[in-house]
This record gives sequence, structure tokens and C-alpha cells, in this order.
Amino acid sequence: MVTIDLGRAVSPVGLAEAKAWARIERGDEDDTLALLLSAASEAAEAELGLALSRRKFRIVADRSPPDGVLSLKLTPLVSVDAVLAYARDGTEIAFDPALEAAILDDGSGVRLSGAVRAAGVNGIDVTVTAGLAAEAIPAEVKHAILVAAATWFEARIAAGDAVTGILPSPARRLLRARRRMRL
Repeated sequence: MVTIDLGRAVSPVGLAEAKAWARIERGDEDDTLALLLSAASEAAEAELGLALSRRKFRIVADRSPPDGVLSLKLTPLVSVDAVLAYARDGTEIAFDPALEAAILDDGSGVRLSGAVRAAGVNGIDVTVTAGLAAEAIPAEVKHAILVAAATWFEARIAAGDAVTGILPSPARRLLRARRRMRL
């Protein structure tokens, strides 16, 4: 199973907010700071398993899941927008997502109907919308993004230094309470 992010993650922390928080008055490095905010947001998403901006994802499975559940790497799932199944001969069969797919109670995936599972012997393709609304982003998550971006900005850690995606310890501690645990 493959999950494809069809949107672009938008940092819940804006450039002006980050500059004010870090007390940066110049504008000559705005592009660098914006890039670091984006990287910090993506690292926070990976750490938490949460999509911090609402966007579309495509879940593609080469065979129908036996239990009918397709899980999403980043949650929460908000809506199921399209459901396609591929028959044995490769024929694409479209299903009504409102009737043939249900979001799991915890928002971590979608349960497909028996009809979709039976039709999708050659694969299933589901398009969903997932992510938190902007006003639902917890303050400590925004704080962690600010800490990470400011730390990287100050230290000038380059992406090629084998540290990509590693959050600074203070940012990681801020996110710890929000981390989703799976057993």
C-alpha cells in the first residue's frame, strides 16, 4: 500500500509570526526561514502522525485488504472523496464513497464495503481529505515548530549534514505529549 500526498503541507506558523518570535528584523533571509518552517512542520507531522494542514491524499493498494481497512499515515481523516476498484481484467470501477466507505472512529483510516473489496481484486485507489483545521493546531505544536526552525536558523544546519528530519530536543519534548502511540 502506498500513500501519496496530493497537496502541499502548509506550516501552521507564518513567516511574520516566526520572525517576531525569534526577534528577526531583517528580511534578507525570509526564504531561508520559510524553508526551515516548512521542514520543521514536516518533521512535526512525521513525529506526531498528524497532518497539520488539510489536504488530499491518495491511498493505493495493489490488492484488496482482507479486513477492508486502508490506514492513513497522517491523520485525522476528514472525508472520503473517491473510491476506485480495479477488476481482474483491469477495468476501473467507481463507487460512491458515501455508500461504500466509512471513516474509522479514530480517523486513522477508511473501512471499505464488501462490494469494493470484492471488485478490487486487481487493486484499490481511494482519495481522501485529511488534516487538522488551522484553528485546531495545539499551541505546543506551533511552539515546537518555532523552536525547531529558530534552532536550525541560528545553527545553520545544512540539509546535507545527515540531520534532515531530526527535531531539536526541546522541540521533541514539546511534541511528546501529543504523540500517537500504536500497539
